[in-house]
Amino acid sequence: MAEFALGLTKTAVAGTVSRVKSAIEEEADLRVRVQDDLVFISGELEMMQAFLSASGAGERASKNQVVRTWVRQLRDLAFDVEDCVEFVVHLDNKTSRWDWVQRLTSSFLVCMSMPPLPLDAAVEKIKRLKARVEDVSQRNIRYKLITSGGGDDQQILRQTSVSGASSAAAAAAAAAATFQALRKVWKDMGKLHDAVSSSDLNKLIDCQGSELQVISLWGSPQADAIGQLGWKAMVKQAYDDASTCREIKNRAWVKPTHPFNPVEFLNALLCHFASHLHRRQHDDVSELVRQVSQHKYLIVLEQQLSSIADWDAIRLCLPDGNNGSRIIVCTRHLGIAFACSREPYQVWELRPFFRDQYLYAIFPKGRGHRIGMGELYWQLRRPGVVSLLWNHHDDRNEFMQPLRGDGWRNYLRGPDPDGVEFEHCCLYDVPYRTTSIDMLIELADKLLRSCYPEEKLKTMSSQDRIARSRMLLTEHNWFVCISIINRGSMDWDLIKRELLHESTRGSILVVTKEQSVANYCVDHESRVLDVRDLLRDSHHRGHGDRGGEIEEEDKSKPGNFVGSSRCTFSLALENNGVVSFWGIAGVGKSASVRERYYEEKTHSRKKFGWVDVPHPFDMEDMCRRLLLDFYSDEAKEAVAIAMMEGQDPTQWCSKILHENKFVLVLDGLQSKHDWDLIKAALLSEPITPGGTTVVITREESIATHCTVGSRDIHNIKT
Repeated sequence: MAEFALGLTKTAVAGTVSRVKSAIEEEADLRVRVQDDLVFISGELEMMQAFLSASGAGERASKNQVVRTWVRQLRDLAFDVEDCVEFVVHLDNKTSRWDWVQRLTSSFLVCMSMPPLPLDAAVEKIKRLKARVEDVSQRNIRYKLITSGGGDDQQILRQTSVSGASSAAAAAAAAAATFQALRKVWKDMGKLHDAVSSSDLNKLIDCQGSELQVISLWGSPQADAIGQLGWKAMVKQAYDDASTCREIKNRAWVKPTHPFNPVEFLNALLCHFASHLHRRQHDDVSELVRQVSQHKYLIVLEQQLSSIADWDAIRLCLPDGNNGSRIIVCTRHLGIAFACSREPYQVWELRPFFRDQYLYAIFPKGRGHRIGMGELYWQLRRPGVVSLLWNHHDDRNEFMQPLRGDGWRNYLRGPDPDGVEFEHCCLYDVPYRTTSIDMLIELADKLLRSCYPEEKLKTMSSQDRIARSRMLLTEHNWFVCISIINRGSMDWDLIKRELLHESTRGSILVVTKEQSVANYCVDHESRVLDVRDLLRDSHHRGHGDRGGEIEEEDKSKPGNFVGSSRCTFSLALENNGVVSFWGIAGVGKSASVRERYYEEKTHSRKKFGWVDVPHPFDMEDMCRRLLLDFYSDEAKEAVAIAMMEGQDPTQWCSKILHENKFVLVLDGLQSKHDWDLIKAALLSEPITPGGTTVVITREESIATHCTVGSRDIHNIKT
């Protein structure tokens, strides 16, 4: 009894201490809020005053009833703000340092009606005034009350507005270009997978592997309203999907508090879990973590993660229980997305919203995800019938060829843990000209030949062969691939009735060109696959381009160096400074230089960079391309991610050129002004000795402008 009383006392004291701290913190927070709101209101009024002076509002008010009404509302608001400021000043003189005691008392005596504290009244009054200030400010914009005239100040206002809009548009365009550069790097590396359907997120959730897997959702920079335009709807669809609910019964959609409270978070999870009877909430974190880890769960963290520290705090509460649990996090910070999913990772483009706005899923690589052949492996693990649809014979043959002979085991086994094991394999192409019963007997014979000698088969009747085949499919784990070409669904009805049974083990793959037959053979549309989707991973890897557009004939066929030998380019690289090559369009300038460029690059330790100068000229776009070309394929991804995280490509390129011996090729320069900009931004003195810049242009005047001496100018002709 004494121990119980002691425990009760400890609980009561702990609760009181917590309430006292909360009351003091609330008092301090309210005071800070009052000060912040007053600063905001004062700033708004100052801007309104300057705007009125700049726009000649007095003259307009005398002529316009609407403007006159708005000016009067602004005047009344200013008087009310003045009264409120006086109230707050007197409040500082009257309030006591012990007001928090009354606040604490009111939290206990919730049933009693107590007058509000002066500070609370001030907070409420300023809150209403702030709303009025915002409304009056928006009213001018909404009704376009004061928009023109006004002399120099008005001109400054217009210029500022246009400049701000232009800067925002330029920043958005730069972010879009950087994102597209990263997307291309991912595609070249084979990390990026295009979405096929809206159910792709379900495939990421419902995949093989017992380890805890984290799926990070990251939006492209242009999708600034992604939280409102789609990711929640997409995740909600996957969260409520029938197959997801069937596979993962314990699901929780939670919004972690900031700062993060592990006790509150874990108790909320257990309350959501369907298979866990959470009788009471408690604050034993280790016990709560143990209880959560016992369940297979799907957790969606609705709150946008803004720091890796936030994720680390959450992850400590969710240890890996090796039961196939999944976590979905959402963030606009690419670095956080990578930290959550960990390397090596893959990227799945879930759905384009509009224009360049996308939503991407970043998830661990090689963890049984349903991508390409991984989707087939996942389907074959579930006994039953799967349909494979094809449109072109080449696609069908590419898929079927590895299954023939003894290669089917390795082909279906795939990379661990994605593959699936079968004891026997049977491939059967349904003949075009044969009766349905002959087709059935021929298929039965194919199955029996794996277990019976040919002499034994000859002694069996047709019915006996069919019965024994049906028994084989129930006793052993089979992979049966039936290719139906130009045949109706009646053949499938006969196969299903005579050979398949509820206890049939293994999987049946129906390969057909007809959509109607593919749908007819399976029990759900999700069991219909497209052969192009299975093979697309092998077609994934592209090759990087070189930036801007230059005539193909100029790039493909080398021209001749006039008055110089074939070693002109090699000799030019030995000199510091600028070397120019010029010639008419289509003469082969780029091809001539590139041939020597790559020869030098293979055995030189210099930094080599080739960039096509964009038209119209854009310094940041050019430096973005150049920066990626400076680095190897393995390093390009890290460079693109760094630019996504805010690294300035122009400064980065300048740093490389000033700290290394280099060979820089500027292909397609069309303006002396563009050269002057490039020189000022990237090639300002002092340049590290051993740096060579090669300019390729059509105009002799540009070539002359870029170089110091005539010996560094070379004309290329056909």
